[in-house]
Amino acid sequence: GARRIRRYFYTTFLREPTARFISEYRHVNRGATWIASRHICNGRAPTSDELPLCFDPNLGWDDVSLDEFLHCPFNLAFNRQTRMLADLTLVNCYARNGTDPRTRDHTLLESAKKNLKNMAFFGIKERMDDSQTMFEWLFNLSFNRRLSAWSRSKSNDTDVSPEQMRQIRERNQLDIELYDYAVKLFEHRLALIQNRSLPG
Repeated sequence: GARRIRRYFYTTFLREPTARFISEYRHVNRGATWIASRHICNGRAPTSDELPLCFDPNLGWDDVSLDEFLHCPFNLAFNRQTRMLADLTLVNCYARNGTDPRTRDHTLLESAKKNLKNMAFFGIKERMDDSQTMFEWLFNLSFNRRLSAWSRSKSNDTDVSPEQMRQIRERNQLDIELYDYAVKLFEHRLALIQNRSLPG
């Protein structure tokens, strides 16, 4: 038979950063550690000096308090969306020597924005219906259920003090800037689709 040529597209969803961070905290508090993640970058895993653990791997991090979660400087939950979207090779992966933190942060944020802009599709968790509309229009398909029915979260049920919220925002500043950029880009793309869908 004839070989079918496949096209692949990178897609992602972004989430409001404080809610996303609290949700990850809840997940870790219930026992998640991602201990098996290798964090391969530029062909190698980071050393334990480059990426120290926040917890004893033999004990895990179950029942961690939010304060303890916030106070580990190596916590990968900080600015996770920026890091996951950026090209880490631009900042020598997880090595922290050789680049001052402000330059590193700026490089990561700009890389994440560029990669997001180049994606065929990205959605916004807080805008699931609009995200679904955009996905269906771009890829000419339709889901048989509303995606918004699956977007429930327990992060709103977590007690967070004003000081803890201040720290969450401070430690996720890159994600907050990325999310702001993403929402504006999303609005722009959505408007283009809605204009093309209008008759006439």
